[in-house]
Amino acid sequence: MDVKTVQDVAKFAHLALTDEELERYCKDLGDILGYFELLNEAPGCDERGVNPIKVEDVVREISPSRNTTPMSSSRTWTPTTGM
Repeated sequence: MDVKTVQDVAKFAHLALTDEELERYCKDLGDILGYFELLNEAPGCDERGVNPIKVEDVVREISPSRNTTPMSSSRTWTPTTGM
C-alpha cells in the first residue's frame, strides 16, 4: 500500500499521523491486503460455506382444521353459593 492511500484514509478518519506511523501503516495495511488475496486463492465451498454443519429450513405444511368441538348445551356453568 502506498503512502498517499494511507494519508487519504487517515484524512477521512480525522487522524494526524507522523511519517513513522505512515510507513508502519503502509506495511501493516499491505500485509492485511495480502492476506485477503491469499483468501481469494482458497478453494470455494458452495455447499456449506463457513458452517461445518449443513443448515436447512424445516417447514411443514399447515392445513386449516378445526380441532375443537362445540360445547354441548348440557354442560352449562351453574354458579354456586358457598355461604
